[in-house]
Amino acid sequence: MTSDIPFYIVDALIRTCGYENVTDVTRWFTHSSTGLRIPLTVDEIARCEMLNQWVYAGMRDAISALKPGVSEVEISGKLGYDGRVPLSCHIVVSFGDNVSLALNSPTNKRLKLDDQLSVALGV
Repeated sequence: MTSDIPFYIVDALIRTCGYENVTDVTRWFTHSSTGLRIPLTVDEIARCEMLNQWVYAGMRDAISALKPGVSEVEISGKLGYDGRVPLSCHIVVSFGDNVSLALNSPTNKRLKLDDQLSVALGV
């Protein structure tokens, strides 16, 4: 199957739903004449690119700082969110037992070597 989304997402969908139940519907959104995509102005495209680079840099810094003993709060600080733009989702940084809490805000919980973790930021 070919897809425009990362394979790890496709793979997770196939393992969860079964190959026969997964279909690439990219054309629904991106087809040049029948797609549901919303045309963007040059300024909107530039803004999206800038925000994508900002989120990438924050995630890169946060992931690079992960090591046993670091706290959720310390990692959330590495994301670089300063309030200049509204978020499309709640910032999530959680380790261990906190991973199962859906909208948990970062705490002083410290990362242990065998912990699961979750880091998310969206603009």
